[in-house]
Amino acid sequence: MNEHRKGPHQSKLKIKNFEDVTKLISSENKQNIQVIIGNPPYFTSQQNLSENNYKISYEYLDNRIKETYLKKVNNLSTKSRLYDSYIRAFRWASDRLGENGVIAFITNGGFLDNNSFAGFRRELNIEFSAVYIYDLLGNFRKFDKLQGQNVFGQNCGTRVCITFLVKNQNLKNQEKFINYFKTEYGLTTSQKLSEIKKYASIKNISFQKLKLDFNND
Repeated sequence: MNEHRKGPHQSKLKIKNFEDVTKLISSENKQNIQVIIGNPPYFTSQQNLSENNYKISYEYLDNRIKETYLKKVNNLSTKSRLYDSYIRAFRWASDRLGENGVIAFITNGGFLDNNSFAGFRRELNIEFSAVYIYDLLGNFRKFDKLQGQNVFGQNCGTRVCITFLVKNQNLKNQEKFINYFKTEYGLTTSQKLSEIKKYASIKNISFQKLKLDFNND
């Protein structure tokens, strides 16, 4: 994940040992991070070594997930899904961002309509003043030709989406919506990439305004 700061900032510290690493981390933690961009890994149904990522414990981060995304959730299968690496990345980035800023992630899109992620959807709607979802479809495992090809090609079989989360203290009291846009059905990989290039900015996308229901769907 890349952290972009307001104004230029370059560390002059040359890393030679763990003490230098500690100093660098301390310096980074003092920075006012306003933009976080990334393509976090995920383990669900992956056929490579990264599928073991979820077995690694991150005590502080996992406690934050319990306090937020898992709040009022009792289903065991739901709990395991919410420790997926990309969900952990959302939790870390949400906490790392200051009072004003933007997170932009391209991730597995399973959280959009899976019941296991109801608590996650609820918290995004609570914590951020604006949420934008660009749904790129492409789930090969549903054997649904309408999904079209995956934006990452044949090496990725899960639904993919681009999520923009905005924190703006001036907008915190406005009515909350999920700004949602779904790519056309049946598009090839190249067509989806061309579509993204054509839009260039979320300002050029006609998002549909959706509200979460009682079940956070």
